[in-house]
Amino acid sequence: MLCIVNNKVKLRELEVRNYSLHGSVEFHKALSHQTSLEWLKLTADVDDAVRSDSENLVTAICALTNLKYLNLVSVSEDFIDVDIIKLAGSLSNLEELWVGTITCSYIHTVLVRD
Repeated sequence: MLCIVNNKVKLRELEVRNYSLHGSVEFHKALSHQTSLEWLKLTADVDDAVRSDSENLVTAICALTNLKYLNLVSVSEDFIDVDIIKLAGSLSNLEELWVGTITCSYIHTVLVRD
């Protein structure tokens, strides 16, 4: 994690596998400072995660306004429609978004831009 905390390190792509979503506040905070990221894939253990863990992750990702590709399939199990709306509203450069099953009747309206 020291690599992404260092202000001199500016990443364009990042894939993190098998981290624990629960209690990863410091990692999510450090991630939010990697504003040059264009490609992000996160794979996490969500077994012990609580709602606030998902909220912290979404808040961190919303700071990554240069993202074009975002894959959260394995970490989005506890996401609700508000999380997707927040991501879509914050990430105007996003071209591809992968999430798990989301129940949201107006998701098409949220994600499709003119």
